[in-house]
Amino acid sequence: DGLLSMGCGCRGTSGFVHPDCLEQMAASSSTDPLEAYARFVSCATCHQTLGGVLQIVMMRKYWRSYRRSRNEGARRQAAYFLAVLLRTHDSLEAREYLLAEATRGKSEFGPFGLRIVTEQANVLARTGRGAEALDLLQKAHRKATLWGEALAISSVSQQLAFVLVFLGRHDEALAHAYEAVDIAQRAGCKETDVQDLKGSCATILAKMGRLQEAWKMCRVEVEYCERIYGPDHVRTERARMRVAAGLGFCSTSFAD
Repeated sequence: DGLLSMGCGCRGTSGFVHPDCLEQMAASSSTDPLEAYARFVSCATCHQTLGGVLQIVMMRKYWRSYRRSRNEGARRQAAYFLAVLLRTHDSLEAREYLLAEATRGKSEFGPFGLRIVTEQANVLARTGRGAEALDLLQKAHRKATLWGEALAISSVSQQLAFVLVFLGRHDEALAHAYEAVDIAQRAGCKETDVQDLKGSCATILAKMGRLQEAWKMCRVEVEYCERIYGPDHVRTERARMRVAAGLGFCSTSFAD
């Protein structure tokens, strides 16, 4: 690796480093993975987090250094930082490891495990591996249903809907989107979150050519956002843009 800017608060030549040299210093700084991690991702002089390309390079080096560690905690720590902080195809190996860890049992699934499942499914879908993403989410959905975890079921159902749309299976996608809304309502989720889920339903309806149903659902979402946040709030504008993108209407149509 060549000389890279550290992207921290240091100036002049102090703000540049060879990644291989930084890796050697970080790895030798401590036998504790957490303490070593701080040296991998932050400047030892000004203590600011590394930025730019160097941050990505060092994150990958951290994973390579600890992924085969005999210390299970070190492996999990390394995988976590790479998989969660780097949302790229390069982090798939780390995500797969974390997924196996997170889905061993109900107690380990939780919000963290669910986040790993859904994020990996998104990566798979974006990299042309939609069938794998679907299989992953269906397994997560069955486990969440078996455990009776309403919020987990709702979240996975929403992600299932997105992947099914990606695969062109709109009827199934709509069923899962409606399931996500129903479960979120019964679980007492915030109305703003429920409206977001309904917006997903509207987008799928539009893709299916059911524009009248999609229009009604989107109109309700926009009116809700205007009432709660005001006409100029970012969430209101996002609801309008959903209509513009999904239905082909311009956002100003709501002023009529």
